[in-house]
Amino acid sequence: MRNVLIHDYDTVDFYELWRTVQGYLPPRVEQLQAIIDENLPAK
Repeated sequence: MRNVLIHDYDTVDFYELWRTVQGYLPPRVEQLQAIIDENLPAK
């Protein structure tokens, strides 16, 4: 997907891109939040 976005962006299937974003990001957000919570002091 990255190569298509970088080199062939005029043919991107935005529906497929959005499905990928929706499937890929939520677990990463949870992982990043856990890392932040472990490593940054609470305000």
